[in-house]
Amino acid sequence: NEQGEVVLVNPEGQRLLDKTNHQIIKEGFHSIVDDPELIEKALQNEDNPNNIFESVYKDRILAIYVSTIKSNSGQTIGSAALFRDITQEKRLDAELRERMNDLEEANTIIQDQSVRMEKELRLGHDIQQSLLSRDFISLDQDLGISLYASMTPATEVAGDFYEFFFQDEHHFCFCVGDVSGKGVPAALFMAITKALIRSRASYDLSTSSILTHINSELELRNESMM
Repeated sequence: NEQGEVVLVNPEGQRLLDKTNHQIIKEGFHSIVDDPELIEKALQNEDNPNNIFESVYKDRILAIYVSTIKSNSGQTIGSAALFRDITQEKRLDAELRERMNDLEEANTIIQDQSVRMEKELRLGHDIQQSLLSRDFISLDQDLGISLYASMTPATEVAGDFYEFFFQDEHHFCFCVGDVSGKGVPAALFMAITKALIRSRASYDLSTSSILTHINSELELRNESMM
């Protein structure tokens, strides 16, 4: 009205100011502008032929267009349109969407890698289990002794192993090992050790000789010192 009091605020104005119609009317139009004389100047149409004003509200620059008319009773009343530049907001929103897309893409890559690694570890587990001797029945029949073994790795693959086989008609090789460490490195070391044992023990019947030879072989090119 002529005194600069807010009488009515439409829904869009309430959304822009993030306040209810009642709150804005109660607080007055001056509460949202940084120039306390803005309404008075607008109603008097002074110093601004275009009736466009700028005000800072909640760290946002609002452009305020004020128009005035004469009522039938001769009073001067006005209307104000509030609007703000959302270019920066749109730019930030676009950057946020871009970052979200990047995160989703990275998450997809991580998930794909995780699935592939899980498949490879399952395959490694199956291969490792297949390397273990399983012919317990024939051993019982041929040698007259009962032998059974199983290996349950703490992770998909591990460094524990066992091995048994006949060296000849009168000699039988049996060994149990535990590689230091876990996971794929230990599993690889386990496979190498098993291969060395079977290779050497196939013709060497001396336990001390077998272990001495294998120890020497394992020391070679063993930078990890396992």
